[in-house]
Amino acid sequence: MPGLLVLAGGAEFQRGMEEADKFLLEQAGGSEASIVILPTAGGADGGERMAARNGVAWFKSLGGNKVEAVMVVDRQSANHPALAAKIEKAKLIYMAGGNPRFLLECLQESLAWRAAYKAWQNGAILGGSSAGAMVLAEYLYDPASGNLVKALGHVAASALMPHHNSFGKHWLERLSLLLPKTTLLGIDEKTAMIGNGNQWQVYGKGSVTVYRAGDSFKFTSGQPFKIVEE
Repeated sequence: MPGLLVLAGGAEFQRGMEEADKFLLEQAGGSEASIVILPTAGGADGGERMAARNGVAWFKSLGGNKVEAVMVVDRQSANHPALAAKIEKAKLIYMAGGNPRFLLECLQESLAWRAAYKAWQNGAILGGSSAGAMVLAEYLYDPASGNLVKALGHVAASALMPHHNSFGKHWLERLSLLLPKTTLLGIDEKTAMIGNGNQWQVYGKGSVTVYRAGDSFKFTSGQPFKIVEE
């Protein structure tokens, strides 16, 4: 049975994310659960080592004893069998933020992504923050080009806008033109939505805004919600 998905809006691995990430640790199996940090999105500008250190330190500070960064940082390492094997054994796979287009191009059709997907199908928690969340939607908005590219398609929303309380909200006009009459998600920094299918709940300091059919619906910490109207 597939596990939970986590979509965070940015500013990961720091104070303000305790509620969401303690919940993830608990749901993954507690302190002895295998947690993998994927710093891949930082590989575009050399930030992968910092992302790896921050992610490992953060989940250890929350009580995790088996936290490891798996250094998938480019297309070559994304197809390394030994790294993929580590990902497949994890109970929580968390993709750090960074460059969303770079992350997507590294992961698509790679051994690393197949391993992550298989782990998730077997009950592991999968997701990430900012770029690490964006790749899971149907489409990924590339802010560098202003264009859409087909993403991994594991969330029932057309596209995500992380950092929604800062610069992310400015993507709405462009995305509404590119994806009319579809569902868009705006996720604030230090905020996560956790769930699967059409059942989700907000964790953290900010809010999640669902844009659909010309309306917007805002949800805050503790509130359950659905992405798609039933």
